[in-house]
Amino acid sequence: MSLELRNYMKTAHPGREISKPGYLKQRMKSNPLAFNEIYHYHNRNFYAEPGFSAFQGYLVLAADSSGLNIPTTRETLEEFGISSRKDTKPQASIGLGCLYDVMNRMILESGCCKCKFDEMRLAEEQIARVQETIGTFQPFLVVMDMGYSSTVSFIRMIFVSCTFEIQRL
Repeated sequence: MSLELRNYMKTAHPGREISKPGYLKQRMKSNPLAFNEIYHYHNRNFYAEPGFSAFQGYLVLAADSSGLNIPTTRETLEEFGISSRKDTKPQASIGLGCLYDVMNRMILESGCCKCKFDEMRLAEEQIARVQETIGTFQPFLVVMDMGYSSTVSFIRMIFVSCTFEIQRL
């Protein structure tokens, strides 16, 4: 981190220095929602212009999720929950999920939730929001692994897909 800070300061602010603790203190003032907004803004601009890669006219999206251990504190245990087994030391963890554009190598949607979460429900929510990014006239396919099997969810997605096709016509 020190090397990256030094290189950044040389380029962006020649002659000024910042310490690692100073940087970390300033970073705590950042609003995480701002990064989320910038990320969506960038994605919307990318898909607004022609020239992105598609497979036979369809964007190929992949949905995946995973669990991740995070530092165990009272706050993280309360916010995200415990993923460890009974009679073991508590371990805080979070659930992560994303919707990735395979051909263009971009994450379109991502989410962080409690450690015990329904990955199919998270994928459905992300798929429902994807048209805000790529536009309503861009068709897409979603690839999922075996962990996503849910007849009810697939029926809902087929219904949404049919509704989308009717709106396109």
